[in-house]
Amino acid sequence: MEKLLKRMIVIIVIFTVGLTLLSMFGIYSPLQRTIQREKQKNFSTTARIYKDTLDAFFKNAHEKANLITSDYYTKNTLRSFKDGELTNQETTALFETAFSVTMSNISNLSYAEIVSGDTSIIAYGSVNDDYLDSLEIDYYEIGIIQNEDKYNAIIVYPIYSPVDSSMTGRLIMEYDLTQSMSSLFISQYSFALSNQRSHNDYIINKSSDIRSNGSTLYLTGDRLYYLGKFEYANIYYAISINSKALYGVIDTSVKFSLLTIISITLVAFLLLNASVFKKMATLLKKHKVQSDAIMKIADYDSMTKAYSRSYFDRYVENFHAMYDSNWSASLVMIDFDNLKLINDQFGHIAGDTVLKITSKIILDSLRKNDLLFRFGGDEFVLILEDCDLVLAKKIVSRIISEISRENDSSNYPIAISYGISLLMYDSEIMTVINEADKMMYKNKNRNQEKKYDLFSIE
Repeated sequence: MEKLLKRMIVIIVIFTVGLTLLSMFGIYSPLQRTIQREKQKNFSTTARIYKDTLDAFFKNAHEKANLITSDYYTKNTLRSFKDGELTNQETTALFETAFSVTMSNISNLSYAEIVSGDTSIIAYGSVNDDYLDSLEIDYYEIGIIQNEDKYNAIIVYPIYSPVDSSMTGRLIMEYDLTQSMSSLFISQYSFALSNQRSHNDYIINKSSDIRSNGSTLYLTGDRLYYLGKFEYANIYYAISINSKALYGVIDTSVKFSLLTIISITLVAFLLLNASVFKKMATLLKKHKVQSDAIMKIADYDSMTKAYSRSYFDRYVENFHAMYDSNWSASLVMIDFDNLKLINDQFGHIAGDTVLKITSKIILDSLRKNDLLFRFGGDEFVLILEDCDLVLAKKIVSRIISEISRENDSSNYPIAISYGISLLMYDSEIMTVINEADKMMYKNKNRNQEKKYDLFSIE
């Protein structure tokens, strides 16, 4: 039963460990990877929407600039100024009304200007000169001006003569992207724009790439990046999000959910097995009681209450391990002289009564550490600890006196014979018993020598 209980405990431990490992590697890890892939996919999709929205903005800005610079009136007026047919003031007067109206209808436009060579023809809004000096004037360009966390898009568009297609001027338009970008992005996202590819190359070189939703994401440190270049502008973008912001809440939720599942499953398992443990505990208790009862039956002779022969055999087996070199005792071999006669004349019930009475007298005469064994049918072994032969004879004499007094009121007189031998810590008990047994038969009140073979000594 104890082994069964230990086996059940081992099963519970294995079940708990197995459930935990299954949850971690069979559920949590795959689920975590699946959630991460979905979150990466969502980030990639959102970033692409943001990118496409700004790309559409640049396309629209390009189309507006192309529409303005392709206007024949604009092209011809600038040609006339370039050829000296019109003065600066005359040219400005021709553009002034229409230019302001046109530019005021363009969303997020903060500044616009038409220039010819180094001469400003007409301007709208307030100019940001930080970027203009670095722009070429002979080709179309969209660039970015960054001031802290604010971005302005600069569009430079050439204006050509309708006569010989030579460049007579350029249109400069500056858009405020801050408002447009802030309306697109949630707080966890970051958007960086650059005129140079080197910024994105730096991120790529120190990142590990992740394929998601047909796009490549770049993970570096604690940030995930979506990188690229706009289709309608020579501008590079880097859209990023903090990894903890992307995964953190989901990771915590998954861990909490799995912990809850493990706890509920374990509690349910324990509750389901509570009755089993209770039953096992009850059975174990009954088993212990039964074992104790069986051991008691095995250790004691039920009739005489003396120790049994099986207990004596275990005592002999462990004898040398039980005592130290200072231990000694007297071993007394006791045999009934007339038990067979009592059985024959009065019956075995009377013989059993004699055994009970005599063993009780002997037990009542013993000290706490003394031992009485029923060695055979009517033979007993008495071990008197710390008792020399003289004292042992006195104790046996007192026992015989008690038996004699019992005979005064008994219908069948009891007679015993005994032999005494010294037992030391290093003695062979069976040798000592053989010596005591021989002395017992010498002291019998009959002259006929008894033949017996209770044991053999080599």
